[in-house]
Amino acid sequence: MEELVADTDLLVETGEHLDVVAREFDDADRYAETVADAVGDDTLAEAIRSFANDWKNRRAKMQESIANLADLTTAVGSELRSADAGLATSLEVES
Repeated sequence: MEELVADTDLLVETGEHLDVVAREFDDADRYAETVADAVGDDTLAEAIRSFANDWKNRRAKMQESIANLADLTTAVGSELRSADAGLATSLEVES
């Protein structure tokens, strides 16, 4: 019989880390504006703002994908953990 071995803690932790990455993508506009304001050169500041704006749509799609992956990874880890606990309980009851 084949065994399914999964590190559910690692799955949940990975989902949490991916959620952090997704939030960082979400905050990128604010970071770019802060950097643009701090550089002290109008040309460079405009280049930073332009780059951030050009990346906005692509970044939004990436952020959405990462957030979805975070949710799915966390859910898989939680569901496997729950299923494992349920199976363990059923074995204890039968003993």
